[in-house]
Amino acid sequence: ETEVEGLQTVLHNFQKSAAVLVHWVTFGSSNHEQSPQGLVIDNYLYRSEQPSEVIKSVAQPRYIAEVGGHNHKYKPGWHATTDNYDIVDFNSSSGEAPSTHRPPSIKRIRLHHYRTKSKAHALWRFQRDSTFRLNEFDNPDIYPTTQHAQAVWMQKWDVNAVFDDSASFYGPCVTSGLESRPKRSPSDSKEL
Repeated sequence: ETEVEGLQTVLHNFQKSAAVLVHWVTFGSSNHEQSPQGLVIDNYLYRSEQPSEVIKSVAQPRYIAEVGGHNHKYKPGWHATTDNYDIVDFNSSSGEAPSTHRPPSIKRIRLHHYRTKSKAHALWRFQRDSTFRLNEFDNPDIYPTTQHAQAVWMQKWDVNAVFDDSASFYGPCVTSGLESRPKRSPSDSKEL
């Protein structure tokens, strides 16, 4: 169970760490065939039962020696810690900062990962990713290219085991922030 604290309060507790490693909870489609209107945090309310071992880091940039994808190499004397204050060292044998950590913990902080969204959105992603990739990974778990690989991906990531509306608490704040943004004109989206 996650304790409810504000993000500033949580991060204040990690000032003596170069970073806090945050585990994911992965949300599924909530059985939406099509993308519903409204906020993701209000519409996708079912997630996996267990948190993922995959982590993202919330780091203090001044302590980063080498930037990584999910985690980083930190300056001498500085380490990343889990939300249980366990130190996670850089793996010098692999030359990479770890992107997973066991056991996963979501006691103080967690990342809501909306990987699937609606089933229609997932199919749109597969189509988009078949023509435009952000990287060269040839991994069916990231870029499933066949119908079979896409079905396997959906079975793995469209997990709707636990009802979790904890992020809905932030809905009014998110809506207010979105409504206060300057309106974009069609010319703002033209390529330079």
